[in-house]
Amino acid sequence: VNKEGIAIQVNVYEDVCRLWCWDGFRVQKGNGIFVCNKMGSFYGSGSCKETLCDAPRLDMVDSAIALIGTCNRKLRHAESCGVTCTAPKVALGFFNCTFGEYGHIP
Repeated sequence: VNKEGIAIQVNVYEDVCRLWCWDGFRVQKGNGIFVCNKMGSFYGSGSCKETLCDAPRLDMVDSAIALIGTCNRKLRHAESCGVTCTAPKVALGFFNCTFGEYGHIP
């Protein structure tokens, strides 16, 4: 066990490790599988890349007149922002970014 409390093991030939990404990130540029070679080092490809939602646009919501909050940029996973509509209409909900896609649009 190292100082962070993580169990350390000895890697042996043909051990397999799979890249794990935090929420809001995806494995890209490979499959994220790494295999231990005869020299004791891992080979494979893949890296974690953040998945962002494109910046919301007014034309995404009928009768929208203004974007509010952080809507002026790409949104990260679990971020949200809102919109203002022409009266008497009211926006229901927010733009919610979920794993690089909008899970909800007002």
